[in-house]
Amino acid sequence: MFTWDKARVGASTGNWLEQTMADRATEALTARLAIAELDTIDIDQIGFLGFSQAGWVLPRVANEITPAFTVIVGGAVSWSDQGTYYNRVRLTAEGVPAAEITHRLKERIEKSDALFSEPITEATQTDMDPD
Repeated sequence: MFTWDKARVGASTGNWLEQTMADRATEALTARLAIAELDTIDIDQIGFLGFSQAGWVLPRVANEITPAFTVIVGGAVSWSDQGTYYNRVRLTAEGVPAAEITHRLKERIEKSDALFSEPITEATQTDMDPD
């Protein structure tokens, strides 16, 4: 089994909040290619196990390749709904007026839609260590 931290988690650099779901899918495809380069690994035996955001990432991966398996545990259902709910609760707790909350949520949804609806691109090789 191989695993890596998403950007800005553990000892990883970068910031996963600046990645689109397409970026994360490309990262997973790149990891698969890096693992397949090991002498003892057959690319046809490589699959994916993911949590939460994998509910958005792994279907994108499966549209590009046919993994040996795909398992999603606790997959997120709607990025927009989840974020909207969280932000509404947070802003309400901070005492922000309802009209301002509605305005801020509308802006957040528009920005999120623009950022996270980017199409997947072909995986490229990176210096990813599969250990």
